[in-house]
Amino acid sequence: MEEHEDNLEGFVVPHRYVDSLLLQQFEIARASGLTLAAANTDEASMGRMLDQAQVSAWAKLKADQYKKPDVSQATTRNQYKPLTNPYEIRVLELEPGSPKDHLKCKLHHCTIEFEHTGTTYTQFALSTDNLTKPTWYTALSYRWGDPQPVRHITVDGYEMEITVPLFDALNHFRNSTHSIVMWIDQICINQEDKDEKSRQIPLMGRVYQHAINTLVWLGTSDAVTGQLFGLLNHAATELILDFSQLQIPDGLQQRGFPSANDKIWDDLWDLLDRPWFSRLWIIQEVALSRNAWVVCGGHSMSWSMLETACANLSAAGVSQWLQEKAPKEGSTDHCQRVVKLGTFGQEQSMNLLNRARESNCWDQRDKVYGLLGIIRASWVRVDYNRTYTVGRLYRDVAAQALQRHELILASALQSVDHDYNETLRPVTDCEHFARGVLPSWVADWSQPRQTAPLSDRTGVYGNPKAVGSNSILQRQISIHEDELHVKGRLFDTVVEMTEVMRKPDISYNDPQTSNKEVLVRCAEVAAKSTSYPGESSVSIFEAFWRTLVVNKDADNRQRAPSSFEEIFSLLLDESTGQHPSLSGQKYSKRQLQPPGKGRLELSNLSSRRPGAAFQELKTALRRALRNRRFAVTKKGYFGLVPYWTKQGDEVCMLNGCDVPYVIRRVGHEGSGQGVADSYRFHFLGECYIHGMMNEEVLEMKELELRELVLI
Repeated sequence: MEEHEDNLEGFVVPHRYVDSLLLQQFEIARASGLTLAAANTDEASMGRMLDQAQVSAWAKLKADQYKKPDVSQATTRNQYKPLTNPYEIRVLELEPGSPKDHLKCKLHHCTIEFEHTGTTYTQFALSTDNLTKPTWYTALSYRWGDPQPVRHITVDGYEMEITVPLFDALNHFRNSTHSIVMWIDQICINQEDKDEKSRQIPLMGRVYQHAINTLVWLGTSDAVTGQLFGLLNHAATELILDFSQLQIPDGLQQRGFPSANDKIWDDLWDLLDRPWFSRLWIIQEVALSRNAWVVCGGHSMSWSMLETACANLSAAGVSQWLQEKAPKEGSTDHCQRVVKLGTFGQEQSMNLLNRARESNCWDQRDKVYGLLGIIRASWVRVDYNRTYTVGRLYRDVAAQALQRHELILASALQSVDHDYNETLRPVTDCEHFARGVLPSWVADWSQPRQTAPLSDRTGVYGNPKAVGSNSILQRQISIHEDELHVKGRLFDTVVEMTEVMRKPDISYNDPQTSNKEVLVRCAEVAAKSTSYPGESSVSIFEAFWRTLVVNKDADNRQRAPSSFEEIFSLLLDESTGQHPSLSGQKYSKRQLQPPGKGRLELSNLSSRRPGAAFQELKTALRRALRNRRFAVTKKGYFGLVPYWTKQGDEVCMLNGCDVPYVIRRVGHEGSGQGVADSYRFHFLGECYIHGMMNEEVLEMKELELRELVLI
């Protein structure tokens, strides 16, 4: 087929891709009925979207349950009539008008209880006034914005205040000729009624599943938005080809992309950094929507197209390049963030709470409530009243999940990576109510992770006896009010540490200066040891370098490769100015060659193969050391411990867990006849102890198995 170019939204796209892009279509649901564009389907499939016989049979059975009490509009003080059924929701009809007209709306009550039997998806609600009548609606996913200032609209004759971003969105969506129907949480849920809000929030997952489509509103467009959507469409199609040989960024133009110095790349990064992408609620909104569309001003694309584009940009190395050139320090990889959103729905467990900690929400209780559509933990107490604090919610969720075996001990403790004295202090709630405190063993989901988790079930730390899902081990856990009782062994004490490494890094440029705070300081502490404990013949040098990367490779999936050893040895000597720097240090054949005759030198670390190994080492080291300290224990083991660790804190291994932990003794109780000693501790977090990651502690028969109480 002859190839030529068509202009799509301002960006030149090879013609062979235009047809596939035009196959998809989007329209907001109309009040008059379902359209092909809203359903994103064809005539043949349209008839299969509603089984009227099933609906009618269900309506006959449910008629009595949906009889409405006699509540006239005159007896209500606002636009909200009560919701009387557990599956009842409101949808908003936005009346037609011109851009300058006042926004006028109506609320309609419907139910999302009915679901087709068989394989047909149910993408509609049913009117509570006529249970046989489908209500097609578009669910809106958007950024609420600040509570002040507000704008005014009219809903069922009553004036209502809404946030500016929503007002702007409704102005943009309003059609001049026909009414549209949407579900919008800010309007369809009575935000002043805490009890109603507590009942409606658990339904939100179902709301998005029953919507005919979901509109992801990024905000208004600008002069380059059309080009950016064209660029993303191009990335979703062009980069689906083999890009293993694509050189980034110099090779971009070879694939029809703008040059590396084109400002459009910065604009793309800004688009993917819009506030919507950092919202917590979008996780379940995207995961549960069956027909989601991203809209920015007058430009749109399917979510699947955006996800594919971001996955391709990430795999090709473009997103990493954009992240590195971003002006913001510690910039997020925005393409990876989009891709990860598509994976949240695959994990329907309490572990999802840990993955969502980087996302933002106004009320920190929503770090739990905003995921219930995916987790489906019906036992979670949804309560927006002021007396139910963030701290109490987090404690209740952690405790019940452990007791119900829906969260294994290792996963629960893995999420705790904060100073227990600082939990919930930085949290700002819209109502400024008392937030309460957390027991030290409960994760503070209101804060982003400060460390990379160690317990990840990769099998690198091969401890077959510490599998947390083992039901016998799990039953050894008991919870009494705010105390977690677990079985474990105390085996060591922290005696020396470095300063906390906030932004750890390693470099081959001026190593004596650039590596002083991390590599050199850690080596100074390690150099005080002359031999390493344990039965295996591990040298000080090997224990040292494997500790600095927690014995993991760059991908955090395999044991640290031997290629790291050679580079560590080179950088260590160049950084300390000594030869050797540590006892038992090894030198490869390349390191022993004469200068200029095949010898491994610092300049080689910028070349292809040694350079790749250096970058992998750097990645592993950064991940392992961030917000941790290098430490030496009383028995002489090397380790990485949480940054709030103090000298004298103890190291333990708990039954059901695959990594050691640091805990702080606060006293002990019990010594009466027939009562086992029970030691009380504050839980500090995971740690890496080299030589104690593979069931060695469990084999130390001299260590007594005790009940430890974490408070």
